[in-house]
Amino acid sequence: MKDLTDGREPQPVPLESDCDLSQLRLFQEYTAIMLERRSRMPASSSQFEEGLGCDCASESYCDKDCFCVETHGYFYDSERLLQLDALPPMHALFECSAVCQCSAKCRNRNVQAGIQLELVVRPSKMPSLGLGLFSLVDIPKGRFVCLYAGELIDQSEAHRRWASRKSLQLSNYILVVNESNRTKRWKTIIDPTYYGNVGRFINHACPPLASLVMLPVRPCGQVTPLPALFARRDILKGEELSFDYYDASGSSPSSIGVTDPAFDESIMTRCLCGSPCCRKYMPFDSTL
Repeated sequence: MKDLTDGREPQPVPLESDCDLSQLRLFQEYTAIMLERRSRMPASSSQFEEGLGCDCASESYCDKDCFCVETHGYFYDSERLLQLDALPPMHALFECSAVCQCSAKCRNRNVQAGIQLELVVRPSKMPSLGLGLFSLVDIPKGRFVCLYAGELIDQSEAHRRWASRKSLQLSNYILVVNESNRTKRWKTIIDPTYYGNVGRFINHACPPLASLVMLPVRPCGQVTPLPALFARRDILKGEELSFDYYDASGSSPSSIGVTDPAFDESIMTRCLCGSPCCRKYMPFDSTL
């Protein structure tokens, strides 16, 4: 079976032979990282505290005395599992990075290491959704699975692409990650349609069906977040992976129904996940 990653991930991700390749007609190249394709408004330096990196011994694992850990907190256990129940609501994770002096094997470097699990792309079990991403192993709650990687684009380019694909009745993979602090709100817009990773094959599901949760993760010294997907619960071998797109939109994961009653239903996409708590519609950003 073809390795979708072309060797760009530590773990190959095969594409099963019975997949409808027309689903990949727009896909040009696999990328394991975020690609800056358009000039975007840089985030204000006041939005994040950008450190210069920790000076922990290169052979060590960072602990509570590490600058990065002391400044931003530490939520991984000794098995590199994210302690989701201990994570404050809407909390952005920070990790050690290449600007730090600690080992590349530091337990505070997880999402930057790429895909470590055995995954496969095959036809989705959800109705009318094309392809999906499945796990070939049991995944414990809190394990990092993959990024949602692609082109980083600005709002005007996102609007142009969204309108073009809608007119051609093509699938839309654009994801808007909304974040805020006490005084500001900002967006990170990712499009994996042409250049992306396996995250583009993960379909939406409302709670409690969603198996993954998306959280923004920032390597030390980096402003743009990495949208990282972690196991929301224990996942069984052979299960199709899914995440709640509302996690990225900044809406409450427990909210039910359309987020804005003023939205025109004709421009929204129906949700077919089958969850008993299905919101009926996919999240929609009216600013695009």
